[in-house]
Amino acid sequence: MSEASYCYYHTGPEGGPSRTMAVRSSVDFDPCGSGEPAPDATWRVMARPLDGQAEVRAPEIGGKLDLQQLVLDLSGAQGVTSVNLFTSEVQVDRAGLSVTVAMPVVPNAIGSPDTRHMVGTEGRNILHAGEHGTTFEGRGGADALVGGSSADIFRFTSLAQSTLEDYASIYQFGSEDRIEITRSEAMRQHNYTMRAEDRGCGWWQLTIDEGKDGSPEFFAMVETQRLDLNSVHFVD
Repeated sequence: MSEASYCYYHTGPEGGPSRTMAVRSSVDFDPCGSGEPAPDATWRVMARPLDGQAEVRAPEIGGKLDLQQLVLDLSGAQGVTSVNLFTSEVQVDRAGLSVTVAMPVVPNAIGSPDTRHMVGTEGRNILHAGEHGTTFEGRGGADALVGGSSADIFRFTSLAQSTLEDYASIYQFGSEDRIEITRSEAMRQHNYTMRAEDRGCGWWQLTIDEGKDGSPEFFAMVETQRLDLNSVHFVD
């Protein structure tokens, strides 16, 4: 398709083949959100770490707690510069010193205003950015990564961290944000096609195809007005 149809792609120089995540394939993806509404839930506070500045909450639906939606809310905490759900730790700046503080094991987190780095697990996570620019490392598992008001970086250290079967959804992607992807060996040989396609209702589909089997090795959904491929950066 042409750029005029809001679908365009980039091929390597050496050539190559031409707020809810309840979906598992690009064909079924519903960018306009016409699915069933979320059930009514009452959020229960399970713990108050960091001297009560943070909260660990879970929704109660039909009398049962949904621990898969357990969230660490750091929005009221000061000086939390890093959140790592993989190790269940946060880094807190106290009087100029960086202190590591253990946190409860949770799958989701909302950063503090000072959070600059958020790391997920290999399972599905929902991560919300801080206010001053956050670098996300979801680590795979169909993550929902929610950007903030400043320049954010959405980092994928391999193509396999966001695939057609378990893809990341990037929310609130702004003009100053960027997606950072570690090159695969095939990409170093310039044998790949990168493509962005408008899926409607403010969602764009980003794929990288190495031409091995007809399906992309990297697949992600991005909420943005227009996805410029210049905002996708590659690192070795």
